[in-house]
Amino acid sequence: MISIRFELDKKQLRGVERDLKKLNSRMPKILSRAADKTATSARVSLAKEMQGTYTEKSAKLKKNIEIQKASHSNPIAVIKVTGKPQPAIYFHHSKGGKGGAKLQILKERPFDAVISKKKEGDTEEPRKAFLAQMPSGHKGIFQRVAGDYMEKSPRLSKPNVKPNTKHTERIKELLSPSPVKMAKKIYGDNGLLERTKPEMEGSFQKYLEQQVGLVFHKKKKGGA
Repeated sequence: MISIRFELDKKQLRGVERDLKKLNSRMPKILSRAADKTATSARVSLAKEMQGTYTEKSAKLKKNIEIQKASHSNPIAVIKVTGKPQPAIYFHHSKGGKGGAKLQILKERPFDAVISKKKEGDTEEPRKAFLAQMPSGHKGIFQRVAGDYMEKSPRLSKPNVKPNTKHTERIKELLSPSPVKMAKKIYGDNGLLERTKPEMEGSFQKYLEQQVGLVFHKKKKGGA
């Protein structure tokens, strides 16, 4: 029989003990950093997935996918999809010329002019959408509301402007789905966690190992 025996000498043993103590004392920081990096990675993936269905730009999407960072005392990062219905101008659009502003919200739908639907028995022509900038500086895609007239407007005080005409109708800004509705359309009401969990678990393991490695790397270089 051949047997091989290996044991650490006292100096090596003390070194291992010091490393384990250092790792144990730094675990809250390691876990919180790994959780934050995982959440950031998940936000990028979520934005890309939503962009595969919608035409909204990544920068606008990410603003509505918030990350509540982890802390040392509570190493849990939270991803929140928030936001109200968004201005349609955030999505693929153009002025559209005489046919009115064109818009595309879903990539599967055509890029087409936005024209109000004509109601049964309505003799009014449909209202086209248009791009405009308000006095406040806000830019958007707007549309006049047939038969709904403004009561107060600088336009009404101008000479030769008649009230209750197409040019004095109230305008409304066109809105698009909120980020929450966008996510629900893609994942369903409860499918977001189910579909993203495997990727997040893999990311967390990767970032955890990375942070542990950094602790030992600093020790070898003589860092604190």
